[in-house]
Amino acid sequence: MSAARVREPALSLLDRLQYIPADLQIETLAAALVIVANAAGLDAHDLVSRAKRQQGSIEGVETDVLALAEYAKGELRDPRN
Repeated sequence: MSAARVREPALSLLDRLQYIPADLQIETLAAALVIVANAAGLDAHDLVSRAKRQQGSIEGVETDVLALAEYAKGELRDPRN
């Protein structure tokens, strides 16, 4: 998976999160990842690890990605709080 290939689809998914109640956004995204990964026979933990390694490549290139990261920091909430 290359950072360039997933950048736009990731932005699209994150954009859609704003329509889900704030207290459900992160947990909903995590649940969706696990469901899709299991259905595809993939390990969700491995996918998260790979995405974390690519985060700098995804965020460091595009200003719209940086803006979206700032949105996520301000808008997405930990459901435990």
